[in-house]
Amino acid sequence: MMRKQVACFSAIAALACVMVASDNSFAQIAENQKAVLAFDIYFDRLATSDLAKATGMDDPSKALGPAAGAPDDAIKPDELYRVMGAISAPPNLASIQGLSDGAEQLDFNFFARLQFKGPAATDTAFAEMSKDCEAVSVGGKEYHRPPVKEGTPKNILFHRLSSDVIEIATDTYMTLPDRNVFSNNLTQAWIKMPKAAIRVAADLDGSRHLIDEGLKMAEGNVPPMAQPALSMVNNMAALRIGLDFSSNDLLWLTATGRDESATGQINATLGGLLAMAKGFGQQSLPMAGPDAQGPGGELLAALATKVEGNDVNIILPRPAGFEKAIGGAVSQMMMMGGGMGPGAGMEPGNGADPFGGDAMDAPPVPANAGGADPFGGGGDADPFGGGGDADPFGN
Repeated sequence: MMRKQVACFSAIAALACVMVASDNSFAQIAENQKAVLAFDIYFDRLATSDLAKATGMDDPSKALGPAAGAPDDAIKPDELYRVMGAISAPPNLASIQGLSDGAEQLDFNFFARLQFKGPAATDTAFAEMSKDCEAVSVGGKEYHRPPVKEGTPKNILFHRLSSDVIEIATDTYMTLPDRNVFSNNLTQAWIKMPKAAIRVAADLDGSRHLIDEGLKMAEGNVPPMAQPALSMVNNMAALRIGLDFSSNDLLWLTATGRDESATGQINATLGGLLAMAKGFGQQSLPMAGPDAQGPGGELLAALATKVEGNDVNIILPRPAGFEKAIGGAVSQMMMMGGGMGPGAGMEPGNGADPFGGDAMDAPPVPANAGGADPFGGGGDADPFGGGGDADPFGN
């Protein structure tokens, strides 16, 4: 009897192992399909900053208009709280150039999450996006696919992830059980990112084929002064950038060298470029208004690099009086006809809606992404490390 029970338990254990192995193989994707760029943008933080108020940019819709490709009432920047996502590397530069011609199918992967300021705004946006879209079911989860028309790739899905989040992604990323899609290099770069209103990280080693192709195309056409910058990019393994108009640090940039020697070369090149910028700034600053002298001097003094391991860092503080100085400069340019102001030279996008048609009648069935979280956060919908369903990036 005991032997039969042991045999039975062994069979169950073997079956469980097969199921786990199968599930793990489903969750994994090829290295060349993993994301090499991640971004996280807080529209709300930017719009409510003192700088936005000083420059009249506290209403993003005035400056940006409706989201590109969407109908006038579909996605308004002033209704967005946050946008986050990740993108894999295209196989070649021609693939990127072909996007403007309307690719039939994307040959790279991405996902993007649009977090709105509340369910009502999300309802409106999702209803507009869902018009004329095909409802599809994959693995028991409900999605929508944009109608096939010229310029609309076939391999894109979207769904209502939560009460205030809409997710858009290629089929490959959308149907994964989680958003653990970062390359190893991008993962290491992202975990070092401070919190900021705008954060972007790139795995340059994972994009090396594109960099090499671009450098080869540029051979013989690059001015001598630009050669050091190109060499610097070739020495980088990763790049991290952050911008925030409300924190003590205005901007930070970190270039990670491929090795110790590459880091030294990056530091030398960046140091030279910063010295040139500082010299130009010191000559130009006296011609600026009195409000610019204090903040400008503090920013110029901060133009320096700091090396930590293979990271070359540049950190610019947000000096006192910065918003007043920038606001004054913008006002002066507008009076001189410079055209720098909310909506200057821009009109709302009135192009065709790639999503077209009638609103959904039935409530959405969330296709929540569960499992491992490359951004370090808890919850099914959070691959970026933060609290709550809508936060995959950790803020």
